[in-house]
Amino acid sequence: MTRFYDFCDRFKDYSADELTYKKLYEAKKTENGLKSFFAELPDNKKGRVNDWLLAEKGVILSEITETLDDVDFSSDIAVTRHARYTPAFVHKHTFFEITYVLRGSCINRINNTDAADNVSIEMHSGDMCFIPPGVYHAIDEAKDSLIFNCLIKHYSVMDVLMDFLVQKNILASFFIQSLYTKNFNHFLSFHTADDTSLQNIIEALIMEGYSDKSSVKDEHHNALTESYLNIIFNLLVRDHIGSADYDGITVTDSHLILEIQRYISSTLQTATLKSLADHFNYSPSYLSRLIQQSTGSNFSKILRKIRIQKACSLLSNSDMSISSICEQTGYNCQRQFNRAFQDVVHMTPSEYRKQQCLLPIC
Repeated sequence: MTRFYDFCDRFKDYSADELTYKKLYEAKKTENGLKSFFAELPDNKKGRVNDWLLAEKGVILSEITETLDDVDFSSDIAVTRHARYTPAFVHKHTFFEITYVLRGSCINRINNTDAADNVSIEMHSGDMCFIPPGVYHAIDEAKDSLIFNCLIKHYSVMDVLMDFLVQKNILASFFIQSLYTKNFNHFLSFHTADDTSLQNIIEALIMEGYSDKSSVKDEHHNALTESYLNIIFNLLVRDHIGSADYDGITVTDSHLILEIQRYISSTLQTATLKSLADHFNYSPSYLSRLIQQSTGSNFSKILRKIRIQKACSLLSNSDMSISSICEQTGYNCQRQFNRAFQDVVHMTPSEYRKQQCLLPIC
């Protein structure tokens, strides 16, 4: 236990934002507290705090994307700490979020826009909750708890978790169905209290996320974060599947979609439904139905996702021109490529490359 408390002590100091949120939390307890709080608040912070208060009352914020200023998304995985005393705000985002309670507790309110579908999960030390892109949620009653978020770009999941996703289990199915099923609004949680082996790996992931290497293009940092995440997922399904809470997720065999991904990745410029069907010795209509049944999506959407995933890799790791990347990924028209890229990544190819090049190594 001494080691655990030593680890928690690394994060004992409050940030400036946390101090503001704590004052706000105390101010809301009295009738005139908010008025006094705002009177003392610097003008440059009033707008943001007012937005928090509106969001806490249920005003929906715009979708949060990978362009978030507070998060370093220079690699496919980002680790952040949930600011203590942050007002509960309803939001959704374009990336996967894994919430982990290191110490303390909170309530994770999911699907918060429709009272009929609301789910409130009580989370305590050792609990993890997986939230897919597009699902509204809010962390409430966290107060002084230490809570961390692991964020994964949705268009990089197949690369980051390729070896794990070939498995047939609830967590692998959660990711596959999140990626390819329309209007997927489910969650998955695990209760892992007292599992020190798992806790040690999670702590290693957190520390790697906070290391100096996380802010530079360091291949070892990326490999380590991906390895830690894959170990965590394998430990979860091996040792804690009995504690999993989920609804509406069906355990499916992911081999078909992964084989499709591999084939399309190797034939990006020429892949069609017919060429894919010929490769698997199926008729195009049968394969189309099979893809729909397995993923809830269709061939063209899967093809687009894989092409844009490849484009992201080339933009980050090569000096190829955008027009060349457009050709390399199978697009004949750059306007079409730009539109597809923005639909998936929520920024233009130029903006994406610029974001990657803000790193010190450039």
